[in-house]
Amino acid sequence: MRLTRGNAPRPWLSGCFAAMLTAMGVACAQDKPPESGSSTNEWRLQLGTLTHHFKETQAAGHKWQDVHPGLGLELKLAGLPLQAAASAASPWRTRYGAGVVKDSRDFWGGYAGLGITHHIADTPLGSLEGGLAAAAVYRSNSWSGDRDWSFGVLPMLTLVEPRSGIGLDLILKPRVGSGQDKPATLILQFSVRVKP
Repeated sequence: MRLTRGNAPRPWLSGCFAAMLTAMGVACAQDKPPESGSSTNEWRLQLGTLTHHFKETQAAGHKWQDVHPGLGLELKLAGLPLQAAASAASPWRTRYGAGVVKDSRDFWGGYAGLGITHHIADTPLGSLEGGLAAAAVYRSNSWSGDRDWSFGVLPMLTLVEPRSGIGLDLILKPRVGSGQDKPATLILQFSVRVKP
């Protein structure tokens, strides 16, 4: 199934983006703390990503990589950034992370970022949070391996199963810039809680 029509995303893709933003808005309005939530401080290992590119590369003889091995470390704290002594019952979480990962052209790169999420609901699968992730990413900008920094603020949904500590982050990177090889991308990042 094609997710784009020409260069434009299909209407349902725009609907998914709008639904993510709406869920985040509703969560912020409810201001309800998680029931099965996290502790005040939590270290997590980030274990790589899967991606879906909404348009194939225009470079002849090349194909986007959809499996991205990597390793990162994240510190997840209760409350908003610079908030002193936040309670674990706070519906807000601040996340600081950095790591290395293979990019969509199969070159190694790195990232560092800050995420702010808000508890949306406790589901049978775990605690659901929505928010924004701001990141600086050092990645390839050509198939010859030239690299540079890119920066962005992206919508994010997070699901964490409280007993196992396994987490999934769903991030949507919209198409940016005028280049042929900058498609919208759906990113699924895996993480696991590190036991003290």
